[in-house]
Amino acid sequence: MAGWSELMSGGTEHFLKGELADAVVVFRDALAEAEQLFAETDERRLLSLTMLATVLALTGEHAAAESIYRHQLAIREAAAMAEDAGLAEALEGLARCLRERGEAPEAEGVEARARAVRLALAGGGDG
Repeated sequence: MAGWSELMSGGTEHFLKGELADAVVVFRDALAEAEQLFAETDERRLLSLTMLATVLALTGEHAAAESIYRHQLAIREAAAMAEDAGLAEALEGLARCLRERGEAPEAEGVEARARAVRLALAGGGDG
């Protein structure tokens, strides 16, 4: 079986070619590999979740993508991970899924949190 890095590269290649169904398959394999190799809070495992959720959302599987984004957010929150670009990306992805599913009020709250994270990362926060 291909290693995690090779799987992620392969999934990204399919993604960039617009071969989204193939990208989903490869990113699922990459996530399975990441779950075997890396701690739950490892950035590689979190990246695997992000890439799979992103492609699922692009294929219209918003409920599945939403579930993955929520899982990633739960991991980050349980571990009290620092707010970083990965968090902002997960929040933005979740907000897009919520909007697609007609959940505008929740999406607005998630978008506001994502903006706050981005602002803080840019040095515009109060801290």
